[in-house]
Amino acid sequence: MKRRIFLKGGVLTGFVITCFKIIAGSSLLLPVKLLANWNKEAFQATDMKTANTALGDTTPAIESEHIFLDVKDIAENASVVPIKVSTDIDNAEVIRIYVENNPNPLIATFKLTQYTDNFVFIRTKMRETSNVIAMVKAGDHLYMTKKQIKITAGGCD
Repeated sequence: MKRRIFLKGGVLTGFVITCFKIIAGSSLLLPVKLLANWNKEAFQATDMKTANTALGDTTPAIESEHIFLDVKDIAENASVVPIKVSTDIDNAEVIRIYVENNPNPLIATFKLTQYTDNFVFIRTKMRETSNVIAMVKAGDHLYMTKKQIKITAGGCD
């Protein structure tokens, strides 16, 4: 009797594993709508102007007091620098974060919807003392604010 239960359990387990491999192999488990659309040209750009052009923005950004950049003045560990950006600009569509002196200054870009709050939080690496720039796109306009962060211990090369 125990042998029969053991065999039934083994067959059932094999069936479940085979089904899982088929589903996983066919990418049915990937949350396709959640996968990021990576703009290779923008993220590999070596300056902010090239990155913005690759993202479809050619107008210069306007300094704004309605973007709030929450980051410490001195980063003791450049390999983990927390950055929080928030805005009260109406109809904000995109928040971008740049580190001016990094080899590739575009760090992140976030698309906002009516269902999201207008803030983001990331941890990033910094190469050296640099300006951190937060940019917000609203309509056809780009707004920005920046803050210089001093680095005391090494980050990215």
